[in-house]
Amino acid sequence: MATFDVKDQKLVYALGALKNVGVEAMKLIVEARDGTLAEGSPAPDAGPQAGGPGAGSGAASKPFVNLFDFARRVDLKRIGKRPLEMLARVGYVADRPLALALTLQEILDRPLLLEGDAGVGKTAVAQALADGLGRRLIRLQCYEGIDAGEALYEWNYTRQLLAIRLAEARGDHLADDDMFTDAYLTEHPVLAALRHPGPLPAVLLVDEIDRADDEFEAFLLEVLAESAVTIPELGT
Repeated sequence: MATFDVKDQKLVYALGALKNVGVEAMKLIVEARDGTLAEGSPAPDAGPQAGGPGAGSGAASKPFVNLFDFARRVDLKRIGKRPLEMLARVGYVADRPLALALTLQEILDRPLLLEGDAGVGKTAVAQALADGLGRRLIRLQCYEGIDAGEALYEWNYTRQLLAIRLAEARGDHLADDDMFTDAYLTEHPVLAALRHPGPLPAVLLVDEIDRADDEFEAFLLEVLAESAVTIPELGT
């Protein structure tokens, strides 16, 4: 029967309380955490570093640092599909290739292209990455005919016109520089991600980019490569 405990004013939730995880999966997870493998158990397929520093019989317990560390050290193939699905639902695990890709993306600070059929979880990866890193998720939904302006920004002409009318009513004069400021700028997803105030960068999800035309893809790749864009009225 699963047990619960309180440690450092936090509720410790037993693995056995998760439906479909099972005793065998729990044993594999604990073995990976403690740096031990049961007799006759094959090592995970991640190479010499699969067990992490200190792996082997008698090594001290080393808690998983994060989701990527868990995916690297645990033999996910032996745990089975149903336990993996349940663990994924509670934020426990990504498969090994995806964990590696996300880790490299974070280290290199480069865009990551995910391909797959609808419903396989591509959008969920971006959401999980943003949640795990404590960052804001900004989404750009692509469609046929989308252009750079719809991805970057537009000027709020209605607000600008209202400001001009108010200035005329007061007898004031507004120069062009007064009209093209952040106060009248409507940021769209790409610009919002580039100008995100932080303290951490935003995660920009570009969804269904295959629906956009070649010109937009080329524009987007250039922007992502340089992490900068020029607004004529404001500069870069």
